[in-house]
Amino acid sequence: MPYSAASYVIFTISILAVAAFAVLYFAFLQYSIAAKALEIQAREVAAYVARNVVELLSLANSSSSELLLKELEIPPELGGHGYTLTLTERNGALVALVEVEGVPRVAVAAPVTRLSSALSLDCGDCSAIELDDIRVVPTREVHSGHAALEDRKVVVWIQRRGGVLVLGLGIARRW
Repeated sequence: MPYSAASYVIFTISILAVAAFAVLYFAFLQYSIAAKALEIQAREVAAYVARNVVELLSLANSSSSELLLKELEIPPELGGHGYTLTLTERNGALVALVEVEGVPRVAVAAPVTRLSSALSLDCGDCSAIELDDIRVVPTREVHSGHAALEDRKVVVWIQRRGGVLVLGLGIARRW
């Protein structure tokens, strides 16, 4: 029994629709997996920075040093994407925030345990901080691209200013 041309067209369109659905489904699945992987990597970086800030705060509380620096060994990219690292306050809590650029957009925050009530993120008139042969340029946020540069290092710093510990991020460079 011969089939009409309409049944061939309907069958072909059905096959193409199923194939298109499968392609879109797997593209969405890949996007979701990539977003989850980026989120996990960003969470690890944020937790690493938060741990280093707590260690530096602990050291600052137990010493009388005016200035403390700690180099952060962060990756220059996450899943092929650059990211921005920020120390900020959210709902009264200090957090290390990692925001991954690109698609998918991922932002993850890790809490920092406050070891001092006299802690400030407000650098005020922060100009470059100099210590021996190192110069630190304080900044509100650090882009991950700085981690790839050999002559610059990403650092977290604490400076004692009249009984208040001022905490921040910066780019360090040897003279």
